[in-house]
Amino acid sequence: MKSLRVKLIFMFIFSNLLIMIMLGYALYFRTARHVENSFDEKLSETVSLIDESLNKYFNTLEELTNSLSRFSVFSELSDNITSYKNVKTSVGKTKMIAHSDYEKRVFELMKIYMESLSDTFIISVGAQANGGVINYPPTDSPDGYDVREAEWYRQGVSGGGKTVFSSPYKTESGEYVIACTKALLNSRKKISGAVSIDADLIYLSNFIHKSQGSGNSIILLLDKSGKIIAHSSDPKMIFQPVSALGIPELDFQKLEEILHGNKSVFTVDGKPSSFSSFPSKITAADFDYLVITPVSEYKKESVMILRIIVIAVLISSIVLVVVAVITAGTIFNPINRAVKAMRNISEEDGDLTVRLPVRGKDEISNLSFYFNQTIEKLRLAIQTLGEGTLNTHKTGSSLATNMTETANSVSEISMDIEEVKHEILKQGGSIIAIGTSLQTMLRTIEELDVHIKSQTGTIGESSGFIKEMVAGIKKVAVIVQSNLKTLEELNKATDSGKIVISDTVTLSNVVLESSDILLEASSVIQNIASQTNLLSMNAGIEAAHAGESGKGFAIVAQEIRKLAEDSSAQGGKISGLLKDLKEKIEKVSSSAQKAQNEFLNITELAERTKAQEKSVMVSMENQEQGNIRVLSAMDDISVITGKVQKVSNEMLLESNRVSTEMDSLAEMSDVISNTMEKMASGTMQINSSVQEVNELTQKNKELTDMLIAEVEKFKV
Repeated sequence: MKSLRVKLIFMFIFSNLLIMIMLGYALYFRTARHVENSFDEKLSETVSLIDESLNKYFNTLEELTNSLSRFSVFSELSDNITSYKNVKTSVGKTKMIAHSDYEKRVFELMKIYMESLSDTFIISVGAQANGGVINYPPTDSPDGYDVREAEWYRQGVSGGGKTVFSSPYKTESGEYVIACTKALLNSRKKISGAVSIDADLIYLSNFIHKSQGSGNSIILLLDKSGKIIAHSSDPKMIFQPVSALGIPELDFQKLEEILHGNKSVFTVDGKPSSFSSFPSKITAADFDYLVITPVSEYKKESVMILRIIVIAVLISSIVLVVVAVITAGTIFNPINRAVKAMRNISEEDGDLTVRLPVRGKDEISNLSFYFNQTIEKLRLAIQTLGEGTLNTHKTGSSLATNMTETANSVSEISMDIEEVKHEILKQGGSIIAIGTSLQTMLRTIEELDVHIKSQTGTIGESSGFIKEMVAGIKKVAVIVQSNLKTLEELNKATDSGKIVISDTVTLSNVVLESSDILLEASSVIQNIASQTNLLSMNAGIEAAHAGESGKGFAIVAQEIRKLAEDSSAQGGKISGLLKDLKEKIEKVSSSAQKAQNEFLNITELAERTKAQEKSVMVSMENQEQGNIRVLSAMDDISVITGKVQKVSNEMLLESNRVSTEMDSLAEMSDVISNTMEKMASGTMQINSSVQEVNELTQKNKELTDMLIAEVEKFKV
């Protein structure tokens, strides 16, 4: 059968552990949801930055195409460029070279553009008159190739004089591109051809891969038909439908649901992955982003938090076990001592001197106090009973002896009245024995007087000990008063700390706002670098038109372009550093806020400690008053003991007087012998009564022997 201690410990640990597990469970799922939302926000921010950069890239491509179409060299286009429409060779293709001065001029202009546009794949010019084409860098042209049948050319010519972007397509050389095309007009404002600059989709995939940073997410750029335009990790997937990802559940209808904002989870390479979409703001085409993120990416921080929560619960469980055991020991140890004492009294040596320690003012302390009071009263009762029984036993023994002697004397008196005088002599001997007993009682009273003197000295020592205890309590009160002053100083220090932390939080918020301004400045620098690059490129083109006289200006334009590229690169680095700095400032602000909360907790704990110290001070003052009362009581006991000693002395004097009177009684026995003759008539009746009293005396002696045996079972 389990004890109350085990039941209490189990109930305490189980209830608290259940509460901690429930709190940990709620905290974990709340934190996991917050981590997932933060991850989605960060992913959305990354995709937004990529989309903004790609939009600028396509806008720049459009501006370059517009500027290229405005050069006067293309007003002479007509049929001045080579046509491969009617060409047939044994190998099926012809190497493209400049066949005329006009084509050399066009090649030179394309070269200047190509050097400033390292991100493009190819620049093409097609003629409406004969279907001829010029590409830079030069490529092999297939036999019978008519540029007027090319998709990019038809879209550019049908654009109504506006710059248009073609649908993604695969070039003759096997590259995947998007062409930015614009129709060329002659002097009569009629279409004479079209010019295009190709954007390499491999470059877009690599750009997305570099821009997404660390992490295992895959970012896809899709057109409205579900075709992959760019793939951040596998460029070979370009121009493949989404079904090529190898996910049977991901059909076109499911893809439409995802693109409309409904997240889904599919298995990719044996791992569950989350599919989410983000709309693109690229003005050149209608695209969407599809982001594939392993679910484990979401769970990294959640798993770490779960481990922390589990460790915290385990540590708390250990602390709970220790606290429960200590608390149960505090409650049940006094009870077990009481049980042990009662068992000792009832089953073993009956020790009535045992006492339970009294600590505190709780119910256990009250139980111990009243247990001690009860045992003390029982001890005094048993002690008094024992002493009375011993006295009764002595008196009974003496009475039994005397009654036996008296019975014999009465029998002899009834047998022979003549021996009365002899019996009176025996009576005189008895009187002498009584005198001896009185002498013994006199010695006992003297010993009692010695014990009373010893008790008086013990009471004096106890009074001294109580005085020392009162002095110790006063010292403790002084220490508690000092602790109260220290707590006042601690409150002042925590107030100053709260002010400093508050100033730190305000300063970190100001620095955080300043970091946003620096990010905007970095963006402005990058835009300036981009415009400077475009300006230097136009300047290089104009220098090329100027011929020999513009070579110096061309060198200056090239240096400006390099400077703009370096500025753009440095601006990007600065932007990254500023973003990292902003994140660190946000962490500093969060840490300062946490420190401010901790200072508030410290202040509250200091106030609680101060209140407890004041309570201890009041208790010490009450204890001091109680000890003063005990000291006064000890003085009263000392006075009473003096009075008892005085009475003992008086009893000693009276005993001496009794002894003197016994001597006088012996003298009076002679007088009694003269009256014995008068008693002869009642001797027979006295003899009968004496026999009955003798029997009762023997029974009384037996009963007192039994009572003494029972009293001796208790230790008092």
